[in-house]
Amino acid sequence: MKKIVALLLAFCLSFSALGVMADPLPAGSLFTEAQLIEGVGKNITTYGVYGDYSNGNAYLQTLVKLVEAHPELYTEIMKSLLSSVDKYGAYFTPAESAKLLESLSDTITGIGVSVTQIGDALIISQVLPNTPAERAGLKSGDRIISANGTALSGMDLDKATSYIKGPAGTTVSVVVRRDGAGEITFNIVRETIVSEPVHSEIIDNKIGYIEIFSFSTNTAKYVNSALGDFRRARVKNIIIDVRNNSGGYLNEAIEVADLFLPKKAVITSEDRKGTKNDIKYVATGPSEDYNIVVLMNNYSASASEVLAAALSENKAAILIGERSYGKGTVQTMSRLMDGGIIKYTTAFYLTPSGKNIEGIGLMPDVFVENTTKKVDLSQFKEPSYKKTFSVGQSSEEIKNVKEMLAFLGVYQGEINEYFDENMALAVSLVQKASGYLPQNGILDPATQIELLQILSEAEIEVDDQLEMAKQYFYVR
Repeated sequence: MKKIVALLLAFCLSFSALGVMADPLPAGSLFTEAQLIEGVGKNITTYGVYGDYSNGNAYLQTLVKLVEAHPELYTEIMKSLLSSVDKYGAYFTPAESAKLLESLSDTITGIGVSVTQIGDALIISQVLPNTPAERAGLKSGDRIISANGTALSGMDLDKATSYIKGPAGTTVSVVVRRDGAGEITFNIVRETIVSEPVHSEIIDNKIGYIEIFSFSTNTAKYVNSALGDFRRARVKNIIIDVRNNSGGYLNEAIEVADLFLPKKAVITSEDRKGTKNDIKYVATGPSEDYNIVVLMNNYSASASEVLAAALSENKAAILIGERSYGKGTVQTMSRLMDGGIIKYTTAFYLTPSGKNIEGIGLMPDVFVENTTKKVDLSQFKEPSYKKTFSVGQSSEEIKNVKEMLAFLGVYQGEINEYFDENMALAVSLVQKASGYLPQNGILDPATQIELLQILSEAEIEVDDQLEMAKQYFYVR
């Protein structure tokens, strides 16, 4: 009996000591199961004597046992596992993987926008020309709230965009928040879009302009083709515009930089885990001698920053615009046996001089912010404010109002005298923006007054950054 009491006493003393060291929550405290699990891990890590224990190993083994018992939780566990250890980490199911790979190719099915994520917000950084998005009236800067009723705020970028994409011929209802107009709903029919990631032209017979929308498949090929056009026109002054370009494939950015740098110039390097795995990329040369300006802004990120830094630090270009976004990490995608894909961060990419710009970005040589100006109302004929119009009617006044609605980007269609359904939708958006008019799509005098008021308060962006780039060459 005395032995049993002694053993119990020894156990109680040991438990008490462990409790003191573990700093238990006071009686009556509120706590969660997650806090309890964390506490167990801390206790065993600090005081356990069996084996080489770590929280990471213990949690991983716990997840393995959990998914063995409940295979239906596999997807949720995989997504939680990737996102918990890597802020850019993500797991894609086989179906999501197909959409992800499609988004990085030249041919996609969707609406035709590039998006970036700032905090929890999903922002349209670019609307591609001749796409359903452009025809519907979506604009750069629109914040996407939902797609087909699914709220996208706070969702992983790739997962969020998967709700916007879809088979050609299907319709997606996209709700955006636009400054000055509140929330707007667009019902857009998806199409197969053969997207050229590059637009090029010759400005004023003197400047070659290359706008890179994304570093997707064959971007370098398109840039090289543009350079061929410039050579034939004997153009040596080049503007490379990566504003609103959120990145893409690192190798495409390296290949583009290689077109402009001399042999052995450092383009970028990957600072990986362990120095033996570091990778340095150098130009293969030879390149032609160009005068280059790179235009960038707050939405220029990742591969865009690789290109800008490579040209800038090798004295091959000057940077004009605003500080870039500051995404200095490299993500790797690995295919799993089930057809899924995991994406995780494998390196920091460094500028040629060895700088890590993660969370910092690149500062331009010439800082320029685009300005805005008031709308010139003299280009529009003022409504009479005496008549009411609705679907099916025709009038010269309807044509004038369509011009106003088209200028604001809420009407997409033929500018004529006929009041069609698209115009009714545009009118209802004006009414919604007012905050007090009934949203009936009828153009009554009160709505006409509100439309003119919106136009009088609206501002349009002036591309001062592009003008500064052009001036750089004009004064040379």
